[in-house]
Amino acid sequence: MLAELSPHPKGFEERTFSRWKPAFDHLDMLWHVAQELGELHGKDVQRRNDEDNNATMAALARIFSKALLVVQEIIYLLKGGFPDGALTRWRSLHELSVTAMYIAKHGEDTAKNTC
Repeated sequence: MLAELSPHPKGFEERTFSRWKPAFDHLDMLWHVAQELGELHGKDVQRRNDEDNNATMAALARIFSKALLVVQEIIYLLKGGFPDGALTRWRSLHELSVTAMYIAKHGEDTAKNTC
């Protein structure tokens, strides 16, 4: 019964991917590059035991992790055909970016207050 009530989204997905596949591929690649760079940076900070002494770096690392999650949500929403939902998450990503820039500019005290 459910199969009859809800139309199969296969046609929609095929049309979306035929038109937007190159853009989705670029978004996916950018996300993977950012994730790998963040992981490498995190390993470097861990190796130096630097994060515990640097509130700014710890706050920025948390924001970066949240940003990766939000970007993944944006990609899934776009692929699923929900551009308005993706735009809403994009605003969240912008907010995280502005917060990170503010913390980076104003340093340790600001970072400690955001935790």
